[in-house]
Parts: sequence; structure tokens; C-alpha cells
Amino acid sequence: MRSEHRHFERFPLDAHVQVGGEKLTSPYHVYDGTLLLVGGTADVAQAAALLAPNGLVPVCDSAGRALAAVWVGDFTEASLGPHHEVQISLLASARPVPALQAHPLVLLKTLLTRTDVRMVCHGLWNSTARVVRYNAEHLGLDAHFGSGLLTRSRGHWHFAFADVGEQPVLEGDLACVARTPAALGWQMARYLGWRTLWQSLRDPVVHVPVLNTLGPNATVLEVAHTYTRADRHALRLANPEDRLRIQAAPYAALDFAPAFVQQMEGLRFVYLRPQVEVL
Repeated sequence: MRSEHRHFERFPLDAHVQVGGEKLTSPYHVYDGTLLLVGGTADVAQAAALLAPNGLVPVCDSAGRALAAVWVGDFTEASLGPHHEVQISLLASARPVPALQAHPLVLLKTLLTRTDVRMVCHGLWNSTARVVRYNAEHLGLDAHFGSGLLTRSRGHWHFAFADVGEQPVLEGDLACVARTPAALGWQMARYLGWRTLWQSLRDPVVHVPVLNTLGPNATVLEVAHTYTRADRHALRLANPEDRLRIQAAPYAALDFAPAFVQQMEGLRFVYLRPQVEVL
């Protein structure tokens, strides 16, 4: 069984919570599935407006764009049952930080090397009521119901999601690759640094602290540590043929521009219980 893995032995289901009249396990586990991470940039003014109510400011690059990401997941086996997820994230800090040199992989490098910034889960849609309630009531996230599919055919990933009122949230068509191109591997080594790359190869678990937003489900900012690994993953730079359109308000105004696509299959993922963040 995929749940019988050292990844989940390290972060076991060690508590129960009452959510929507159900007794559910914690922390949150995904045992199998596919996850696409599309890293890129967004309009800095819109990103700043979205983050300001939380006392946060966007992390920007030298081109004057805010760092942002779109996540699309098809979780086929999970502690809360199978479901899909769409997330729109913004990289943020409690105080302005110097602009980072613009580069297609700057968001990835920042996630791997910086401890003074956070990935803010700002827009979130899940395809089952149980997961929406769990994310809202237990994890303090601004979760909403959204349905759709993530599929792969003829060398492309296809996805389209809509909210509870059947209003479009996100759609896209992205090229799928079998492996990370060799030339990009060398570019990553030079850009990330051999030490960072070697550490990631020795321990292929990606740790990303995720910050919530203030709202009906959270009166304080809390950080949850997430740990991701996958049986198969590939990274490539975005190309002009990629199509990704954010349609949900207010995120459509972000003018999101993809810079890279990371695909993870055979996913194993843990989202720990949130803790009050000291910024």
C-alpha cells in the first residue's frame, strides 16, 4: 500500500478532528496522484492589493513583477478521499525585501533557499464538500468548492475547473514532457548552485511552509509545513504554446504569466497542522 511508506511514517496520522459532524484524521495525507506546479509572475499592483489585508507585501523580481504560482492536483488516493484541487499562491513577506533578479526559475530557487518569505495560499478550490470543510475549519484556509478534471492526452495536460455556481475558475493546456531536458538540468545546477541541487537530490522531499489568509476561517496568520515527494517528476520552462487562463475574480486581474511547469506523478504529500506564524 502506498500509505505504508517512510514519508508517512515520518508524519503519521496522529490526531482526529471534528469537521462538519465527521471525525477526520490529521494531518492531511495524499498517497497518490498528480500535481502540476506552474511557477510564474503576476501584476504587482494586484498582488499587493490581495496581500495588503493580511499585512503582507509581494516578493517581486527585477522586472517589476510579483512571484506567483498555480497548482493543479488530481489526488486519486488521500486520507480525505479522492479529490481535485486548484490553488493560486503568492510569494509574500511581512516587510519589503529587495527585488530578486528576474529568471524563469526564481520562484523555485526562492522556495528552496529563502526562509524569510512565505508561499501564501490565497485562492483555493476543492472538488468535495468534505475537503472544503476540512481546509476551511481545520486548516484555516479560504477554501471553496470547485469541480473539474486534470487529464493527459497526446503529450499535453488539459484542465478546466468551475466553481459551485458553474462560473469558470481556471483552464489550461500545457505540454507534457517525459523528463527534465538535460540542458535545463545544467542550467538549474548553475542557477541554484551545486550544493542546493545536490541536497535536493539526496533528500527528494520538498519542504514548503504555506501561509493562510485572514478571513472567516482564520483570525490570525498561521503557517503549515508541507512535505512533497513524487515517484516521477519533470521540470521544463514555459513556451509560447502553453495556455493557462485564470478566470476567477479577483485573480484574473493578476495577469499571470507562466515561467516553468513542474509535473509530479506518483505523488506523496503531507500538510501538517497550522501553527501561529511569527512574522
